[in-house]
Amino acid sequence: MFKGLGLIAGDVSKEKPRARMTWTALPITAAGVFHLSAVAAFLLTSYLREAQHKRDRMAICPICRSGADVVESRFIDGQTFRCSKHGEFQVSNSVLNVPTLMDADTNQWETALKRAAWRADPGLRPRIFSYDF
Repeated sequence: MFKGLGLIAGDVSKEKPRARMTWTALPITAAGVFHLSAVAAFLLTSYLREAQHKRDRMAICPICRSGADVVESRFIDGQTFRCSKHGEFQVSNSVLNVPTLMDADTNQWETALKRAAWRADPGLRPRIFSYDF
């Protein structure tokens, strides 16, 4: 009687149709795209400005806090300093980006420099990493 409709008791040949997930498209307007690009440009310039400020701020020796030169080098992960008292040495970003390490006293910095100098190959500048403290 109801065989054609698949409603006979015990008939499992017909499964329930699964619910499909549908996506609602949001309209993309020129103002929305402009807003997103303006936010991205603001974030990028803020990041670059902070990085430049950090580089300008580090024109002193982190060890003795006296005047030092930032030397251009191929050392990518950090900066190279030339101090009249401590010579040329490199400081890793793992140290430059941690305020507690940057605020360490002179004795801790000099100990870190000695460890880095002991580890450095002859003829190369010592590199101070976070584990030297």
